[in-house]
Amino acid sequence: MQKKVKILLALISGLVTIFGSISVLGAGVELQGKIESAYWFPFAKDGNDSMENYLQWELRLPWTEKVTGQVVGKLPDRGANQVDRLYIRYFQPKYDLTLGKQPLTWGAGLFFNPADPFAPTIDPTTGEMDLAPGYSGVNVNLPLGALSQASLFRVLERNKPVTGAVYRTNLQGTDVITALVSGQDQVETQLSLQLQGNATKVGWFGQGALQTLAQDKTRLQWVLGADYSWNNRTFVRGELSNTTRTEDLATGISVRYLPDDISSYSCTFLIIPGNDFWQLTPVYRTQLTEVLGARAYLNLASNSQTTGVGLGLTYIF
Repeated sequence: MQKKVKILLALISGLVTIFGSISVLGAGVELQGKIESAYWFPFAKDGNDSMENYLQWELRLPWTEKVTGQVVGKLPDRGANQVDRLYIRYFQPKYDLTLGKQPLTWGAGLFFNPADPFAPTIDPTTGEMDLAPGYSGVNVNLPLGALSQASLFRVLERNKPVTGAVYRTNLQGTDVITALVSGQDQVETQLSLQLQGNATKVGWFGQGALQTLAQDKTRLQWVLGADYSWNNRTFVRGELSNTTRTEDLATGISVRYLPDDISSYSCTFLIIPGNDFWQLTPVYRTQLTEVLGARAYLNLASNSQTTGVGLGLTYIF
């Protein structure tokens, strides 16, 4: 325990060093991030309680109006610094070019995104989406009018290069995204379509991905989702998908309630019958000060090793 506290103090002192040196980089430079410390109490008799500390930081570098950069990293308590994003972006009227480790996600799902192989997933212990990971490569965006754009990318850091093209547009209030991706580890090619819109205060989206596997096998994966909110205080979202290995239907539900401007109650529920898996995670979060937040969560799951209670503090800078 004392060692964990020392590590957390070291992270805080590192922030002081960063803040002390950031001014020399010039005006317009932005540094933001958070320090998080979480303690886990498992219910299983043979389980071990644990404490994790990490620093997540983001540095934006607007060198000129045409060139910007971003660096996002984490400093976990079990290893060296992990850089999630490190890229520069060059803007021109007819295109913009991004080089380096960058996010590529376009999927609208919280739990399931068969159309998007680069999408993050929801973190049930916070009730929010994880940070979209970065992938090393090159990405070119081409504006095609006021409502449309195309992207061409190539990812170089996986076992083999992944190449793709994404087209985004809006048709009478419905967001439409089509994508073609080739070179994934288990999927040779993937052609996908995503539709997203609103109907009488109900948000909805759907995805379909036709995948070509080894030995000329194909499969179709899909997800349907809907969300609704009451008075901008209560938010409910549900998703149904066949993206599991057994191709049985999986269900994800997220509920969030905001009693005031500083607190929230959320709960996520995920069930995959074919894998005999289920998980229920209620979370309470609040802001103690403008920069210090706290959360408590209960994780109940089909796997007893992941069942327990967690407490966390987050310092935002």
